[in-house]
Amino acid sequence: MAIVNTKTGFLGGFTLLEMLIALSIFSVVVTVGSGALVTLQATQSHAINLQNAHDNIRYTLGTISLEILAGDNYCFGSSCKSGGSPVSFCSWAGSGCESFTFRQSLTKDTIDYRLNIVDGKGRVERQINGEGFIPMTDPDRTVTKLIFYTTGLIGFPQRVTIVIEVKAGDLNRPGGESRIRMQTAVTKRNITF
Repeated sequence: MAIVNTKTGFLGGFTLLEMLIALSIFSVVVTVGSGALVTLQATQSHAINLQNAHDNIRYTLGTISLEILAGDNYCFGSSCKSGGSPVSFCSWAGSGCESFTFRQSLTKDTIDYRLNIVDGKGRVERQINGEGFIPMTDPDRTVTKLIFYTTGLIGFPQRVTIVIEVKAGDLNRPGGESRIRMQTAVTKRNITF
């Protein structure tokens, strides 16, 4: 309510009660608005983290798939060096393998892929001709599963199914962790000229 000064006819201002009410309404609006902003920022950060993890997995699976596609001798572990035993150990019935070895068609390089746990975090690693494993996945992501399943016999089209699972997000925040599972299948090319 406004106060009228009888000498000047001026309207004074707001009363203390009106100011307190206006200030309290403003405070409630700012509190609700800032809470929504913080939630929106956390959601955006989580979405960006998931997208980055998804891109990293997609790149890793794509690289592995292209190299396996051009391979000419699928084998398991050290059996590649001794002539190439079939990969029947990695069958669906045998629960697959956490490592996979094959020989590239053109270069005749032996390539190994495996899941390796370092400091409690899993990562996909690649090795060429036994020269030491090199990590392929982002060190900020934790790969929890990398399994290779094979079907087919040597001399016939062989198929490799790759399953990968990654933990992503803020692992220290409750509900901030997400798991991403992806799978792809590669059928070996049998090209003869």
